[in-house]
Amino acid sequence: MTFRFNTEYFPPEDSKEVFGCLQTSNIPSNVSSETYEWKRCKKCECLMFPTEDKTMECPICNPTAKYISQSIKKETNPDEIHKIFYFIFDIDFPLETSTEMLNLFTENLPENAKAVVMAISTNIYVLYQHYGVPLFDNIENDKQFTPSSFYFLTKSDISSIILPSLPALYNFAKADNEIDILLPLSISKMQLPADYCPHSIFCFTKREIKTISAVSASHIGSTIASMGGIINFGAAQSFKRLSAISKFSFGIVFPISTFVPSTIKKLFTASKRFTTYFVLPRAVEATKVTGGDGSVRLTPNVSIINLLNSRGASLRFNVDFSGDIPESFLVVECTDYEGSAYLTLHKFKSPKDDEEFAKSLDPDITKEIVAKGAASDILRMVFSGTEVATAVKKTNTEKLLAGTPANGVGGKPDKDTLQLYYLLHRMPCKDAPHDVCNGKGYINYPSLYILSSEKPKEVLEQNDSIEWPMELHIFEDEAALKLLLANLQSK
Repeated sequence: MTFRFNTEYFPPEDSKEVFGCLQTSNIPSNVSSETYEWKRCKKCECLMFPTEDKTMECPICNPTAKYISQSIKKETNPDEIHKIFYFIFDIDFPLETSTEMLNLFTENLPENAKAVVMAISTNIYVLYQHYGVPLFDNIENDKQFTPSSFYFLTKSDISSIILPSLPALYNFAKADNEIDILLPLSISKMQLPADYCPHSIFCFTKREIKTISAVSASHIGSTIASMGGIINFGAAQSFKRLSAISKFSFGIVFPISTFVPSTIKKLFTASKRFTTYFVLPRAVEATKVTGGDGSVRLTPNVSIINLLNSRGASLRFNVDFSGDIPESFLVVECTDYEGSAYLTLHKFKSPKDDEEFAKSLDPDITKEIVAKGAASDILRMVFSGTEVATAVKKTNTEKLLAGTPANGVGGKPDKDTLQLYYLLHRMPCKDAPHDVCNGKGYINYPSLYILSSEKPKEVLEQNDSIEWPMELHIFEDEAALKLLLANLQSK
């Protein structure tokens, strides 16, 4: 299953406890090797599911049938796989860092994919080649830009022509103090060959981002998302402004003061499109959804929650007891990820009373659902102009964030926004909130603080399953690190 519920029971009438689920992965861990023909129920239109005796039954209409415990899979639409990638980097990064990032980007680029490479200086340079000669087009504004097939590069183009040309670019490209982030994103949008074309944007910035209005951030972010794009930012600062753009496509925003080689690979993984929908009995209603965008459709027999895109989503449910409630029911989860669809069943039964229901709740999942709800409420206010500290106070959510990466937010608005954004979109069963490394290092996701003598690369490799790119802070002085750890752990 890609979503985990916090209990196997549904709540009794008038229960105040949380009943919900979290997105914990992109594909189920236990998938049947058998091939099944996917059919829909003629009565409720729900997808049917295989039983232990090899028949296909409707989980909504026949919840008591003995269904197999595994998920089932089928191939869907390979055209949804991203085939265009944008690599945008700040010229203020050292040449060695930009070269390493672009080289790793090229190594991880799919063989049949196309790439567009841009450098952010005072203006924007689009890097391309013509008959083996590297060229740089200087773009001052989006009105000056004309889309061209020449701008699309292959793996071979980048490795053999573009990468060797970076020193020449650095010889003359200059940088202002601030970056107009809207310009490279507008160019990316204009370069797309169709109104809808799955694509991913990797944008790395070191300098501060110029002030952008909420309207401008909403326009560029929502437009790119509607065209099939996912925007990921690695930045040294201005996390609030970048998150306000990236949130529409559920992209990743992470600190990059120190570049970690595994970052690029993680971004390719994180840029694979994930959609899912739930089919529930009509009496089960969604009351709050975070980390996902979609719609709810009601029919006489079922409720259908369709998440068109999500990252680290959480859902809370309520049961309407005004009608007849069965002793047990099933929820159908259908996930589409990178050209494959997965069907999973979640089984629920009636508890004896509220006490039994409360005891059945998984405390970690329940806490994460509540914390994600708090982060969502705070960020909604922050992106509308409210200060983080004020939003925390108005939503009365300080205690709900205790023990999470957003614990104690309110003192540093930019960093606070990053921590809240991470909490909202992380997959909690992969990303533990805190971990101590040999007493001389500290992981406060998405950052790792460690002594240079502790071999930080080995620690990063041990945490390679974490989807979110990590920022590395290496300390030479043990006393300075211990002081930092004391401050972090006191929160």
